[in-house]
Amino acid sequence: MFPRTKIGDKQRNFHSEWYEKYRWLEYSPPKDAAFCFHCRFFSSNDSTQKGHIDPAVIEKGFKNWHKATECFRTHQLSKSHQLSSSAWSSFKEGKPIDVLLDESMQTYISKKEEERFQNRIIMERLIDIVRCLGTGGRPLRGHNEKTDSREKGLFLNIVHLLKKYDPVMKKHLEESPRNATYLSNRIQNDLIMSIHNVVEQKIVSSINGKMISIIADDTADCGHHEQMSVVVRYFNSERHSPVEHFVSIQRLFTVDAQSIFDQLSKVLAILKTEWSSVISVCFDGAATMSGCTAGVQMKCKEKNPEILYVHCYAHCLNLVLVDACTSSKQNRTVFDFFGIIQTVYAFMEGSPVRHAVMEKISQEVGSQLKTLKSLSNTRWACRAEAVAAIKENFSIILQALNEITEKSRLADAKIRARGLICELSSFKFIFALHMMHPILQIVVKVSKTLQASNLNLLTAMTIVKSLRNSLISMRNDPEIFRSVFKDCEKMCAENNTPIPPVKKRKPTVHFDEGAPSQHHFDTKEEQERI
Repeated sequence: MFPRTKIGDKQRNFHSEWYEKYRWLEYSPPKDAAFCFHCRFFSSNDSTQKGHIDPAVIEKGFKNWHKATECFRTHQLSKSHQLSSSAWSSFKEGKPIDVLLDESMQTYISKKEEERFQNRIIMERLIDIVRCLGTGGRPLRGHNEKTDSREKGLFLNIVHLLKKYDPVMKKHLEESPRNATYLSNRIQNDLIMSIHNVVEQKIVSSINGKMISIIADDTADCGHHEQMSVVVRYFNSERHSPVEHFVSIQRLFTVDAQSIFDQLSKVLAILKTEWSSVISVCFDGAATMSGCTAGVQMKCKEKNPEILYVHCYAHCLNLVLVDACTSSKQNRTVFDFFGIIQTVYAFMEGSPVRHAVMEKISQEVGSQLKTLKSLSNTRWACRAEAVAAIKENFSIILQALNEITEKSRLADAKIRARGLICELSSFKFIFALHMMHPILQIVVKVSKTLQASNLNLLTAMTIVKSLRNSLISMRNDPEIFRSVFKDCEKMCAENNTPIPPVKKRKPTVHFDEGAPSQHHFDTKEEQERI
């Protein structure tokens, strides 16, 4: 029996089983301490080993039995112990001292190479984890990265999940020193920066000697910081197609033309490219960017007069939609239509209770509820999703509004629900719904195509012209309009919505050049088509 020592609230002592696991271990009864036989007699006096030899296992002895196995394992993996063990093995074989030194050095070198190889294997796994999270735009770190925390973050969670199935990762986490696990927040940042540097170098090498175009736009992020994204575009002669690379996000402290131009120049410096290699710049139509006197495009032309300024085609399409739907008093129907859609979204999605009513009704009727979408002020083409959601959920929304009107205890909610029922059930809204839905579906396809990375100028011109022809055809072809109007009549019949009759006006007997047309419509279809 070995003497017991009280450590904490328990009595602990040396165990003879440790001799089997650690062959180098020896025990001193007078000192009641454990020593390393190899290190006591065969430790090197080399200056490179200073600071690596633990005096506890050579001079003082180790007696903290509470952490014995952990310390024994750490010591066994230390470089000084491995050299001492190698010297002990050579001593037993009785080799000359010069041979022993050479073999010891060779053993040390081979172990370092093996250690380097194992570290590379571990780093490959960690880099792949960072790449996976970065590709999905996921955060690496959590709120609390302690061992017993449940919010360690995705990076550490995946590492520990991999440990469960990967013996290499398991061995690394269990046996490596705590200061060499490569899991700290600094290592994570270093991995991200290393990947960034590699990607940046590949982009720089790919555009070296090529003529490029610059695409830039700025917007505010969730932290209320103005950020400008920069994309470079060039022609790949091997693939025979244009290639786009997202290269940088630059924070703008001021949004004047000079500041934006300075940031673009900074990006070009990072890419090791001169303004003479830039053939075009693509911005939106804001005066700061497109101004021909003091705008960014003019400052670019001061560096290279051959640079062409291209107004973003997707942005142009958005401006056309805005102008077509809001600029004329004759488009009041469309203007009110989008206002009602936004009001429906704000009312139904603004309360979990009202949204739950819609879900309940959709389950009762056996229909899948499509999520309502908010309108976008900057991307009108995206309103196609909002219109499609209203059209598919039309009957569900009406039933939900009726139930809210009957059962809600909030007076303002009842009044708003009644008002929305009145608006949604009107012929004007139903007609606008069926008229705008096919138009926006065509527009959104063109908008997405105009934002494709492999788009070229000829294709852009072709699809814009095709969109124009499609809209003209929808406007002039009576069969297309008749189909839309029949769908409108069908929905009106399903919801008991009366179709207002055509107003018969008495022709004026006085000639007036400013008077409206004296033409009379026989049907509502003819009237709405005009």
